[in-house]
Amino acid sequence: MRTSCVPGPEPDGGLAQQVGQYRKGQGGIPTPTEAWVSWIHLADEARLYLFALEDDRVTGPLNSTAPGPVTRVVPGLLLKLMMGKVAEIFMYGKPVVPRKAEALGFEFEYPTLEAALADLVPQIN
Repeated sequence: MRTSCVPGPEPDGGLAQQVGQYRKGQGGIPTPTEAWVSWIHLADEARLYLFALEDDRVTGPLNSTAPGPVTRVVPGLLLKLMMGKVAEIFMYGKPVVPRKAEALGFEFEYPTLEAALADLVPQIN
């Protein structure tokens, strides 16, 4: 499995921290560099693992990502200062999609980030 970002409602997770900032009125948009972010809801990832274990047609690598990667705005200069060349992965990454899983008939419960967030954000205290 090639796993992507798995947002979740855990209090110490990145999603909960971002939601907390926005709820306090501290959310904002950093200076732009658009970056692709592939992600998957934890429920879909668990189902995809079971699908791969149970379906004999699944062989080789499988992208554990939702079919709808998104772009986000990242602070490019800050990332470069903190991470050097590794920052380019976050700044200029290509979208990853689950072509193989979909071709084999796997159906996502949360195919869009909006659907995933609608499920996850209410769980964050």
